[in-house]
Amino acid sequence: MFYVRTNPYFNLQNYEDFNMFSKEMKVNIIEEEDHYEVLADVAGVKKENIKIDVFDDTLTIDINESKEQKEKEEKYLLKERCYRKVKRSFYLPNIDEEGIKAKYDNGILSININKKVNKNKNKNITIE
Repeated sequence: MFYVRTNPYFNLQNYEDFNMFSKEMKVNIIEEEDHYEVLADVAGVKKENIKIDVFDDTLTIDINESKEQKEKEEKYLLKERCYRKVKRSFYLPNIDEEGIKAKYDNGILSININKKVNKNKNKNITIE
């Protein structure tokens, strides 16, 4: 059974934009030596409503689902399904902006981001 905590002074029906899950986008970021793998739970979102941007070593995932307009106003007893807008950004140093691949499968957004090859790595010098 799903338990919803309610506030008797808050009328959910008058505040249509409220979505108790709107700030939820669970993300795992895995760092490997040559790439990052980002996995985001975005179940129920259409691929067309997901936007991925990279700028200045910052990955941004933006979900924007619009409201569905109904011709006939329905009387809801409980309304939790509504549009959602979620935007999360992550700083990932040394991103190769040309080597990014994204895949959406079964509610999981998977983003593979290659790291830039750093030719200026520190080199240990032995003192003679």
